[in-house]
Amino acid sequence: MPLLLNNDHIDGLLDVPSSVAALSDAIHEWAVGDAQGIPRHNFFAPAAKKDEYFQFGIMSGGSKRSQFFCLRILDDILHYQRVGDGLTREKYAVEPGTYCGLLMLFSTANAEMLSIMPDGAIQHLRVAGETAVGVDILAKKSASTIGMLGSGGMARSFAECISVVRDIRLIKVFSPTKDHREEYARDMSAKLGIDVVAVESPEEAVAGTDIVCLCTASLKPVMSTDWLEPGQLVA
Repeated sequence: MPLLLNNDHIDGLLDVPSSVAALSDAIHEWAVGDAQGIPRHNFFAPAAKKDEYFQFGIMSGGSKRSQFFCLRILDDILHYQRVGDGLTREKYAVEPGTYCGLLMLFSTANAEMLSIMPDGAIQHLRVAGETAVGVDILAKKSASTIGMLGSGGMARSFAECISVVRDIRLIKVFSPTKDHREEYARDMSAKLGIDVVAVESPEEAVAGTDIVCLCTASLKPVMSTDWLEPGQLVA
């Protein structure tokens, strides 16, 4: 009988440092051919409401050392939203504010189904943790500052995971909504115990930082390469 887990279970089982370490191991396995994955494939169809679309996605991967194989499936209703000059792709399942993503974990040792769980908490650790592995390989060892464009959930996970591999001391954050960037600054400063400053423009967030993170849902460019300085890493 597979374990049925929820996001609260996962939050209690996984922490950021061990998640980054596990992803680092898996990526090194993949590099030598001991881990494999099937890239994400999406199916699209018109939804019931005008200008909305149904999306079904599937992706999977497995590791020789761990002897696990995981299948991820997700379905969303997509629509596009304009705010001023910005354009974002928004999604939900059933109703705005709720989502559907499932992970099914199998043993490659005996083909047993081990667990079924939502992808919410793990998704943030997976994306941000993989980014942290890349930062550890590519960013200069002395990197201590982040320019964060975006203030949502992934921007929070990026800051936490990157802080595992570098001694981050300052984050400058910009997002178009002032209240959101100020809330991010307060929350992440308290969580990480460092200076997190909300700034008035994306240029100001990028200027003078070691690592630039783009964590937005924007379908339009949110920065220019003209702003970049020698030695900066863009994630």
